[in-house]
Amino acid sequence: GGFRARLRRYARRQRAYADNITDSDDLHEIRASSFRSQAVHAENMLEFVEGLAACAPPYGQSDLPTYARWLRGLWESYLLQPSEPTDVIGRIEDLFNEMERLEFPAGETIDLEHFSSLVRDELDRLRRNLRHPGRGVFVAHLSMAAGCEFDVIHILGMGEGSYPRRDRDDPLLPDPVKSELDSVGEVMPDRLRRAKLEHRTFLVARGTASTQYLYWPRGEAGARRGSGPARWFLEAARNVSGNPSLQPNYLHSDSPDNPVVILPDESPANEAISVPGDRHEYRLKSADAWRCAARARGDHFLASDPAFPVRRALVFEDARLTSEWTAFDGNLTSRGAGSLDLGIVSASRFESWARCPYQYFLAYVAGVAPTERPEDEPGITPMERGSIVHRVLEHFVTERSARRIDDRPGQIELLRELVAKAFAEIEATGPAIHPELLAMERESIVRKLERWLSAESKITAKWGVAPHIREYEFGFGGPAAPVAVPIDGDDSVLFRGKVDRIDRSADGDRIIVFDYKTGGSRTYTDLEKDPVIQGTALQLPLYARAALALAERDTTDTAVLAAYWFVFEKGGSVLKPDLAEQADSAARFEEVVPVIAGGIRDGVFPPAPRGHPGWRDGKTTLDNCRWCPYDAVCPTNRMDTWNLKRDAPGVEAYRELSE
Repeated sequence: GGFRARLRRYARRQRAYADNITDSDDLHEIRASSFRSQAVHAENMLEFVEGLAACAPPYGQSDLPTYARWLRGLWESYLLQPSEPTDVIGRIEDLFNEMERLEFPAGETIDLEHFSSLVRDELDRLRRNLRHPGRGVFVAHLSMAAGCEFDVIHILGMGEGSYPRRDRDDPLLPDPVKSELDSVGEVMPDRLRRAKLEHRTFLVARGTASTQYLYWPRGEAGARRGSGPARWFLEAARNVSGNPSLQPNYLHSDSPDNPVVILPDESPANEAISVPGDRHEYRLKSADAWRCAARARGDHFLASDPAFPVRRALVFEDARLTSEWTAFDGNLTSRGAGSLDLGIVSASRFESWARCPYQYFLAYVAGVAPTERPEDEPGITPMERGSIVHRVLEHFVTERSARRIDDRPGQIELLRELVAKAFAEIEATGPAIHPELLAMERESIVRKLERWLSAESKITAKWGVAPHIREYEFGFGGPAAPVAVPIDGDDSVLFRGKVDRIDRSADGDRIIVFDYKTGGSRTYTDLEKDPVIQGTALQLPLYARAALALAERDTTDTAVLAAYWFVFEKGGSVLKPDLAEQADSAARFEEVVPVIAGGIRDGVFPPAPRGHPGWRDGKTTLDNCRWCPYDAVCPTNRMDTWNLKRDAPGVEAYRELSE
């Protein structure tokens, strides 16, 4: 029941994420599609698990044909079958047929454990093909050695942490839960039981041969430090040496009493084999010999033959290290100018190109969905927090006017009521969050919104405006048409969007557009210098145009101001840009939009790191890389690459816009 509820809540949460993403969120279209896809995956997983649970085995006592029919049903329903029959598939089908046709004596039954042991033995026999044992080398996991007899056995990889491997607790079914559900550990053994079983397998394997070789790799290629021996290796070394107190560091020494034979790096045992075992090994050996001979890598057959991916990889690597702007650096101009249909777009989509054209290419041209991290959060996520605040403020403005709540205590009570309702929805659709964490988050948001309420009354009184419209949509197929911005000749770009709030003076001569932000204002500090911040902040001038079209007035009669309202910063009083010092954003907006549209239309998508310096994963980076969902796709030397390409022909328009 808990697993079923968890998956359903997760699916509802992902759909809620998708529905609450606004145009102000970068890559909102791709993110919404990704969240809905994750919800579908969760529902499919739930369907799979429920179907599997319905195929429960015939617990208790039953005859062999009944067990065989149950197992065949699982085999046909849940195991991928090859398109063509194989010898192994045929043998397994024969096994099912034999068990189903077996005439079991009346009243004779076996339990599930007996049946499982029987099937396991038969499958092991088929896998190892031990009907006619002969001479040779048998390579398999240690568990396959049970019941065999060998002259010599070699056990490899007995490094610390490798064998036995480090076993981690299952986050879905931790050991205490397993112990409670299965006290014997027959179906769900805990880590202690698994460790005992693995040790028993190791001892059984050692008992299959009188001569045994255990191997411990002291280091691996590229590793910064060596590794110690596994505890079972150390146990065997103590038995051989007769010294029960033998310590791991002694095994590294060259002492004649050391029971371990250390093979130096130049030992023939560590050299490449003289005769390759397969085609892949031959290619590796050939490439290594070519490199050691200091020959030009481009002349090797792997690099010169277009059929091999190595050639394409080398071309890609070489292209990135030149000053020429190539297709590997986002140059798609050769694909034909004007081949990309923009349709009706959002401001954040154009902002994405201005921030980094390569990010735009990955998201909107290649259709690469960002990798979301679905792991559990200790509390609500920043996205949920922003969604809560937007919904609360939207309903607050509406309800305050409808109920005619003018006194501050009544407005605070309304805020608390709406926040509680929003958190109730989070509890219903999100994962299980500790009640104390939810209570702390809820109270924190209420306190911040109370301070915002004080700031709101001062701002609206200072500018003589009152809330007029909230959540105004345009360009979504409703009554409000898209905003058209001319670019070249008769061509225009059509924009859609959703305005958080439009305030208006009593005489209608002043309109103020507000866009709520729950993050920090640091990245918007340059609005006073450039009202669109080099194309990365297009929402305000676009929303101002939409508000003006709604008012059906021209710019000579109506003053339209616009600002980002940072709800959580300094008591909710921070507006950027300052309403009293607003530059002519309309002219700058009309100047920048054609540049972005031309770059998208012509296939200009260079990866361009820019923004304020910051840190990510312990390394210095820039803002647009720090928060970019495609950060792992770009090369680590992206700044050097951009410095090589920035002066290349074709990049001038973007360089002038961004610098």
